[in-house]
Order: sequence, then C-alpha cells, then structure tokens
Amino acid sequence: MNMRQVVMDAEEAAGLTAALQPALAIPHHYAFHSGQLGDRMITRGDQDPRHYADAVARLAPGVEVRLVLPGTPVTVA
Repeated sequence: MNMRQVVMDAEEAAGLTAALQPALAIPHHYAFHSGQLGDRMITRGDQDPRHYADAVARLAPGVEVRLVLPGTPVTVA
C-alpha cells in the first residue's frame, strides 16, 4: 500500500456519518488490528470507539451512536 492509510479514522468516519445521516450508527471496526506498525501507519487504529462517538456528536449531533462490545447482540427497532 506504499504506507498509505487504507481505512478511515474516527474523524473521517464521522464525516461520512454526517453526510449519510443515519438514524443510528454503531462503530464496529475499532476492534480490528493490523499489527503494531500497521495500526500506527496504515489503518491508524486506536481501538477506542469513543473518538468516533465524540466526532459524530460534533459533526452530526442528530445521529445516535451506540457503543457495544464486539459480539454483543444489538436490536434495532
């Protein structure tokens, strides 16, 4: 990948959420790891979904963000 970022970071994902305006957003890729070097340089993963939730609160305040642990069932009514 020539050391380019290949996934969105929390701020970029929140920007997309603001553009799409869903009723509910549930971040789930924060548990993805691409190794110590990959997390810092390629995926820029920080494994903290609160960064996404905070960014959505600023960029798309009308969108509900629900944080759940990986593997937790979610019911959307």
